[in-house]
Amino acid sequence: MQSGKELPSILITGMKHSGKSCHGEALARHLTLPFTDLDRLVMERYWAQGGKESSVRRLYRNEGKQRFMALEAEAAKALKQDERAMVVSTGGGIADNDGVLAGFHDEGGRSFLIIHLRLPEGLLFARIVAGGLPPFLEGEGGIKGARERFHHLCLRREKVYRRYADLVFDLEDRSRKENSQIIIRGVDTFLSGKKE
Repeated sequence: MQSGKELPSILITGMKHSGKSCHGEALARHLTLPFTDLDRLVMERYWAQGGKESSVRRLYRNEGKQRFMALEAEAAKALKQDERAMVVSTGGGIADNDGVLAGFHDEGGRSFLIIHLRLPEGLLFARIVAGGLPPFLEGEGGIKGARERFHHLCLRREKVYRRYADLVFDLEDRSRKENSQIIIRGVDTFLSGKKE
């Protein structure tokens, strides 16, 4: 395995509730790298600018998508300038923020290894609505309408995630530990230059 100075920063993408944070934390522990969450950095930036909302969901709902996306772009730009290798989980909506995901591969600042986590769409939807319907799925047609909106959202975002992904992991409804081990083995193999 490479030493910490040689390791790339790693960005983890995927739909909401795909396990980006829990698997990112496990990967960071394995690689002995710091872990951060882009949404947390967005909120820190927001609060530093005098924002009053208590969560990403409330910020998005009460101040709007454009405000959130502007903060996300600022936080991503700051991450690119950080010289430390780290593991970063993103919010599911990063695929909708033009140029932000592409920026993690650009020259000018640290380049990131981008990992995309995929889970079955039905499983993701069940996990998402278990905590209440989020603003990005609200609209007409109740839960059936939300399911249809989610399907179209998955199709659109999946194209973007895959375009920028260096590694894609098709996960299933396994334990967190099992899925984390699949990701860790895949990243270790990739970083060591071996073919699976």
